Amino acid sequence: MPQISDNLLSKRFINDTFSFFANPQKFYVGDTFFCCKLESIKATSALLNSTLYSFLVESFGRTMMGEGVLLIYGPEIKPMPLIDLSKSSTTKNKKLEKSFDKLSQRPIGSVFEELGATVPEEVALEKVKSDRRELDEIVMGEILGLSEEEQLEVYRAVVDLVRSRLVKARSVPRKTKRKGVDVEALAEGVLREVETGELKKFPEDFIEAGEECREIVVPSGKVVVGSDLRGFFVKVGGASGARIECGSLEEAKFIEFAVLNGSRRVRIPKDERTVKEAVARYGSAYDRFKKVVAEQTRRNIQNSKLRRKVEAAVWAQVVTKQ
Repeated sequence: MPQISDNLLSKRFINDTFSFFANPQKFYVGDTFFCCKLESIKATSALLNSTLYSFLVESFGRTMMGEGVLLIYGPEIKPMPLIDLSKSSTTKNKKLEKSFDKLSQRPIGSVFEELGATVPEEVALEKVKSDRRELDEIVMGEILGLSEEEQLEVYRAVVDLVRSRLVKARSVPRKTKRKGVDVEALAEGVLREVETGELKKFPEDFIEAGEECREIVVPSGKVVVGSDLRGFFVKVGGASGARIECGSLEEAKFIEFAVLNGSRRVRIPKDERTVKEAVARYGSAYDRFKKVVAEQTRRNIQNSKLRRKVEAAVWAQVVTKQ
């Protein structure tokens, strides 16, 4: 789905080509991009398209996709250090902009094509494409003061990191690679972006320790809350599964929330008001959490089937950590 864009675009998924895209007209883009807002767009775009930032993207990104693809979006971009160009001279910043204009005239190739090497041992300054070398010399040499040998180390590190990532992916048996995405890692990324403080353990954290309760055992199977002419119930394990009669909707929801939190031996307070208050408090927090998680996965994951898997994995991780 198209999204409103800011003036710099970062690719979410990276193979062996690194590039940030200036977008001064703020065109709409799809969710395979992460949108950033810059003050001095051209100079900063030049900085981000230098090989130094290819190294930083490789270092901060997460390898969790099929075929060795690198994932980088908000949680990875935010901690990435950015050189303060206000501390650089106007002359150097103008040179940056001019070099970016020159680099922008052609398609960017793979890191191996840009640097003229496929293994670290092949790296040499004269093999780097001339317009890229010009940009890198301004960023690493003039602004940061790195020697030519230190700049060579950056080039070697980029080639080595990208090559190692891709070679490792190719070494995984094909059957394993077909699984594609690391769902657990994506779920961890979602959890870093959402607040889970309200989601306390249910029902333990919602009733007093000395509360008078009755205990029921819920058989294994999916739990569904329902009602018919006989009243409210919890159905366990599908149409042919067990049915637990409940005195109210709140009691049925109480059982559902307990099972959702990993409990099959459920202690239900005898006081109806306690049951109602516990369900209301937890239900409100749970609904807010589900909404935020759904927004995060919808924004970052295009495939609806994968979104459902990630959302389930997110909840499983929440329950495990409680």
